[in-house]
Amino acid sequence: MALFSRRKIDGDFFEGIAKLNEADYLDFQWEEFLETRIHYIGKELDSVRQKIVKGGNVRALANGRWGFVSFNKLDQLNESMKLATRIARLIGKGKSILADAQVVQDNLAVDCKERPSDVSLEEKNELCKKGSELLVGFPKIRSSQIVYSDKYGQKYYINSEGSVIEREKSNVNLRVIAVAKEKGNIQTAWESLSGEGYEMTRSLDGKIKRAAERAVGLLDARSAVGGVFTVIADAGACGFLVHEVLGHLSEADRIYENKTLQKEMRIGRKLSNEKLNVIDNGTILGQLGCSKYDDEGVLCSKTYLIKDGILSGRLHSRETAGRMDEKPTGNARSVDYNYAPIVRMTCTYIEPGDWTFEEMIEDIKQGYYIKGVEAGQTSLTAFICSGREVFFIRNGELGEEIKNFSFSGNIYPVLENIDAVGKDLALFSGNCDKGLQRDLPVSFGGPHIRLQNALIGGKER
Repeated sequence: MALFSRRKIDGDFFEGIAKLNEADYLDFQWEEFLETRIHYIGKELDSVRQKIVKGGNVRALANGRWGFVSFNKLDQLNESMKLATRIARLIGKGKSILADAQVVQDNLAVDCKERPSDVSLEEKNELCKKGSELLVGFPKIRSSQIVYSDKYGQKYYINSEGSVIEREKSNVNLRVIAVAKEKGNIQTAWESLSGEGYEMTRSLDGKIKRAAERAVGLLDARSAVGGVFTVIADAGACGFLVHEVLGHLSEADRIYENKTLQKEMRIGRKLSNEKLNVIDNGTILGQLGCSKYDDEGVLCSKTYLIKDGILSGRLHSRETAGRMDEKPTGNARSVDYNYAPIVRMTCTYIEPGDWTFEEMIEDIKQGYYIKGVEAGQTSLTAFICSGREVFFIRNGELGEEIKNFSFSGNIYPVLENIDAVGKDLALFSGNCDKGLQRDLPVSFGGPHIRLQNALIGGKER
């Protein structure tokens, strides 16, 4: 897909900027994407959709407030700039504050082997069709779904300080859902794939086999026993904790107007032992959520949220950094042109330590091993989640698989109870929701970690 005419933008935009002296700052984004979605239920094609999405937005900052206007035609740009400025001036009654950012001019391409735009709709459908036939062929699998989606195109960014960034964007997702049934016992398991390139779909058969085997295996699994236990969490479960609980608390737009959070999340507070380092790193190119620049044209960075057990940083847009007298971190992101950038995570994970899995498990008399999270809910510092795959630990060895498992608590005591951090590291891709902006690509993960005194929900002993 060819990018729109740059000359058409530059001429109109800079002519408008020269005449527009009433805004303290102004920026513009435009995007053009081809989106595809294919959905199979069982062996049947339920729906297929392909569409081209074009649109842009303008933000104007005046008197300390933002005006925001989105639109679908480039010839609406000049009028949208004027309207955004009028909105900002109408509601603004203070001082405009933005942290300084480097002026950049750059052109970025994705680094993948197969762009989804180079693969025909028929080939994508055939992939899902064969996958669905394979999935329903497993014994005891009674229903299933395969959902494929991709988004490929270009984004263009320019601001009144002189930054101009063109970038190619690509995102491919596959989700496999398997439902097993036996004598009224119904169990569900899912697997997913995410990446920038279509080549990641080559491992679909392995994910289908894994989802089917997990669903069938849960038919014979026993329910979790509730109580306080030692827990080992793999990279997926570890990533959930740092993303959903600590990561969101570290987003500065949640903090700078919340006095309670300012006190709880004060820089320098000891949150864990010196083994723990938590990072949000937007510079891992090729990892979903990461890029060279955020959606304000700021260089993405590696930010330590926790360093040696001490709360040491937070995530910023230019506005939150300016208001809190800190440096921008390159974490202003928007899900699409209909929304203004807000503070979002990129790739959030725990840094590896020096423990092996065997060292973590050897002294556990009774406990649980959690591999991934099925679902979770958070409310500020409190959380509850269900394990995706859970195994009982007995006398230092992995035992039987467990179902109906939940883990709940408050992030502060949980961080304090991390007493071992593994040598390994794995990162996973997914989507994040915040406010009205849903399904923003992110990554998360970490090594294996061990938690003492974890509160587990389940049946009584």
